Amino acid sequence: MLAPPSSSHHLQVSTTEGRAHLRLLPQVCLTTALSQAFFRTPLVPSSLRNIFKLISGSRQFMKMPASLCGTWDIISNVNLDGYMIALGISPNLRKIALKLKQKKVIEQKGDHYIIKTTSTFRNYTISFRVGQDFEEFTKGLDNRHVKSLVTWEGNKLVCEQTGEKKNRGWAHWIEDDKLHLELYCDGEVCSQVFKKKVNE
Repeated sequence: MLAPPSSSHHLQVSTTEGRAHLRLLPQVCLTTALSQAFFRTPLVPSSLRNIFKLISGSRQFMKMPASLCGTWDIISNVNLDGYMIALGISPNLRKIALKLKQKKVIEQKGDHYIIKTTSTFRNYTISFRVGQDFEEFTKGLDNRHVKSLVTWEGNKLVCEQTGEKKNRGWAHWIEDDKLHLELYCDGEVCSQVFKKKVNE
């Protein structure tokens, strides 16, 4: 795949024996004149023009994901019981958890995130840096030690939790101004949706 160039690169074009040649040079930005003056000439094959369109439109691929920060109230919670069964949580605790209305508070400073999940029964806080492994103790959930890694995958903030349980992790993302969360473990997926507090 052709990687989009940074804004500090520019496209140098030359012709030899009627053939067009293309390369990227640092420190100079692409200009509108270049696209209009050169890439519409008959010398440039359509494949090269398509490459230029990809490069010139690369800003849309480099767009930052929507902010997850704020206070969020849960409005939908699908298959939480199946997810808790996969974690090995006792029936009594599952009954309590299914009645709770969760709230999430997400804070960010650079690549450092703090995610707080609160309820009237139990609270859980996780703190991490994107792209850095960390040791996590899921206190108040299933009380296990896992090795976690959070990364961006497109517009989703994704966590892989490696430990006793297989295929465990979660993903947060924004869609239609709502916070979506998928919790998964051993083939079970819990899908939650949160709405941002009105005064934020």
